[in-house]
Amino acid sequence: MFTNFDVQEQLSTSPTGDIHRANHPLMDRSVLIKVLPEATRSKEEAVKRFEREIRLAARLSHPNLIGAHHAGCEDGVHFLVLEDVQGGDL
Repeated sequence: MFTNFDVQEQLSTSPTGDIHRANHPLMDRSVLIKVLPEATRSKEEAVKRFEREIRLAARLSHPNLIGAHHAGCEDGVHFLVLEDVQGGDL
């Protein structure tokens, strides 16, 4: 699905996004990829909401927040690439 990433596993699913753990082989970095679910990809409001989330994530920079690395749309699949922080569930 994503040319630059090796998707390893799906971690969670929700109406606002499916989360996958992936590896970026060139950077040798584990990342999380949030994907707009298939059921909402054709809904204009859901796409706009996801794009707003992407823009907000891009503006945030703090040691206590997960960083956004990349975002885009590939073959109609909207996605946001996030830092993969190991640890317990909040």
